[in-house]
Amino acid sequence: MYRDMEVRNNNIGTAIQYFRESFHISQSKLCKGICSVSTLSRIEAGERDVDALILETLLERLRKVTHHFELILTDFDYKAYICREEIKKKIKDKDIEKARKLIHEYDKLTIGKGSPHRQFIMVNRAYLNELEGKEPKTTIDLLMEAITCTVPDFNTNEIRDYYLSVTELNIYNAPHCQDNFSAFLS
Repeated sequence: MYRDMEVRNNNIGTAIQYFRESFHISQSKLCKGICSVSTLSRIEAGERDVDALILETLLERLRKVTHHFELILTDFDYKAYICREEIKKKIKDKDIEKARKLIHEYDKLTIGKGSPHRQFIMVNRAYLNELEGKEPKTTIDLLMEAITCTVPDFNTNEIRDYYLSVTELNIYNAPHCQDNFSAFLS
């Protein structure tokens, strides 16, 4: 089955379409908050290049891990990837000042590049807020802003109706957020 797909067209868009249709997921449900339906159609048809983080988010919503697919990164994608990894490392190491500086650089680098980039920024600002011991409400507000980057109509009461990426699920499952999401949504 995978071999047939590979022989027909060795294209990540074909894989997305194959898995989306196999799971009976509409284009509009899969791409909601990430890109337009017409953009997804062009990606699936192999007519449009898209940045690696958007592809990763689409694949994660299909429960596919990107290391199962070979993605050739553009210079921008590679630079953005390296920056994301360095931000994660600095946060893990609790190097708050360096992480803050890198997030600012990443923000400038990714302006207008899509909602998954904005989401990454908001999530990491929330982590920094948490590391600094600041107000939990601010952390929750940042995480709410992050989830609504890619799930604009997010509602915890309808969580089963969403196709969420690993990143989106991690935001929802962040410490002390589930209990507070409902309060902020009402």
